[in-house]
Amino acid sequence: LDKKPEGDTPLVFTMRLDGGEVSEVDANTLSVKSKQKTVFYKDLKVWDANDTPLQAALSKSEGGFSITVDDTAAHYPITVDPTWTQQQKLTVASSDLGDTVGVSASLSGDYAILGSWHDNEDTGSAHIFERDANGTWTYRQTLTADDSNLYDQFGYSVGIDGAVIIVGAPADDDNGTQSGSAYVFERDAN
Repeated sequence: LDKKPEGDTPLVFTMRLDGGEVSEVDANTLSVKSKQKTVFYKDLKVWDANDTPLQAALSKSEGGFSITVDDTAAHYPITVDPTWTQQQKLTVASSDLGDTVGVSASLSGDYAILGSWHDNEDTGSAHIFERDANGTWTYRQTLTADDSNLYDQFGYSVGIDGAVIIVGAPADDDNGTQSGSAYVFERDAN
């Protein structure tokens, strides 16, 4: 916020949600559930132009949530920073030492893909996870190239956009030594 608002009332930022639900998890944490996804706001940090920390609080409010800041002695502008918190660690049960699961990663909506280019002597693989309505990620499938060979490094790079996934294999030799390729996968409608 660049400058102090007029008046002597406390500084309050109010966020409204359409169809969302806010819960107070504890004194410093809010849970915001909207469209079957849950986000946690935790460890709110606010500071002024001199990098001086300011007292701030998260609270549930009608139709959303609020951030209240004690800006009495603040030097504007001030910065409000709700921090990210880890929700889950994604692992693949079948991975072995050195598989490098997660060397590349991409997220789209409720789907994530993790590359693992050292899997199976650098042949490589990519692993798909899906997030459920409770926010829990579950392993769904492992992708490999139909024409995979040793040392192709499939999974070195990955990308996902909706129902389409692309996986890079930079050492694929189809058009000469390490000429590389990328594989496109589409999610079945079933």
